[in-house]
Amino acid sequence: MVKRLLALEVRQFFKRPAWLIFAAIFFCMLMWPYWQKTGTITESQPPAERHSYFIIRDDAKAQLAAWEKELPANSPQQPSIEDLKKEVALLNPLIDLYVSDGETNRLEITKARLDFEQFYLQELENGRYDENQTILQQKLLVRELTELVEKNITEVRMPDTKIPAINRLTATLRNDTPLIWLLFLFVLAVSFYIIEDKRHPSIDFINSWPIAKGWIIAQKQIIFLIFFSLGVSISFYLSFFLPAITEGFGDSSYPLPYSIDGQNVLIMKSSTFLIYMILYFLAIIFFLTSLSGFIQLFTKNILVNLLILGSLVFLSGGGQARKFLPTSYFNVPEFLLPTGGSGNLFREKGGLLVIVLWGLGLLIFNCLIAQRRQRI
Repeated sequence: MVKRLLALEVRQFFKRPAWLIFAAIFFCMLMWPYWQKTGTITESQPPAERHSYFIIRDDAKAQLAAWEKELPANSPQQPSIEDLKKEVALLNPLIDLYVSDGETNRLEITKARLDFEQFYLQELENGRYDENQTILQQKLLVRELTELVEKNITEVRMPDTKIPAINRLTATLRNDTPLIWLLFLFVLAVSFYIIEDKRHPSIDFINSWPIAKGWIIAQKQIIFLIFFSLGVSISFYLSFFLPAITEGFGDSSYPLPYSIDGQNVLIMKSSTFLIYMILYFLAIIFFLTSLSGFIQLFTKNILVNLLILGSLVFLSGGGQARKFLPTSYFNVPEFLLPTGGSGNLFREKGGLLVIVLWGLGLLIFNCLIAQRRQRI
């Protein structure tokens, strides 16, 4: 009887291919930045920082020239003449590399950038610059450049036409595709399936079977999770492998700097970031499915389901008092790679465990309620 029910559920699931549509939309949302940039950028563009280096050097030269004509009564300290001379000395070879051939000298450019950015960080800590850029942001940049130089990794520039697939997908998840769109897509998919299943004519037939109703609830949610998670996983990795055909895979060790305490800078590999992203996506789908299954025990109204799940996504966020709540870890890129500290939240595996345990707890609770009521 259990095998017959399992076969029936699988057949019913494949008769409603909406999950494929949602998986395809997920794929398009990940690929859209790639398609858009491929169609709009026709040649490599100069990196944004190059213009800044020109401005900094020209300002330093102008200040030195002014002091040569008329030296201040008191020797300047912030910056000193030696500081400006060192600044120009560091920027001259860097700018020469940009002007000569920035494409074939990328590693040399990265090394020259590191030399200057380390000096710039020291000047920031000495209180010379009064800019919006914080010391932590500069530390993140210096740590990234240091990793690139030490591991001999070519720096990737986002304005380029050819961005390796691993860097492209990382940038898409961090900056280009708002995460809340992806989460709302999951909410819509989960709500649609759970409520549609509750309204399906076969539900009365299944309720009449002499099988534990808790098992029926668990089976329905597990089947949805398996196939929808499979569709999301395939879409996720297709959005990586398809650009890799034309642009290359990239370096899996490409460094992504972050700071947990707002002071010390750590590094996460791009490959590790992408693995955690798909794992968190699947964990969130599991939690939303279990929560939606709980809601459907009391209502068939898809709007109510959407409002409850959508509100959780919209109001999600971290905090010291909410480290045990799954919604605190919904903003996955910001949680994995914090740039201003992550509060008192658990880290990678801990946050994943919180979401999974909540999903598992809700699933068990749903099964117990259905078993007690003897209907689903």
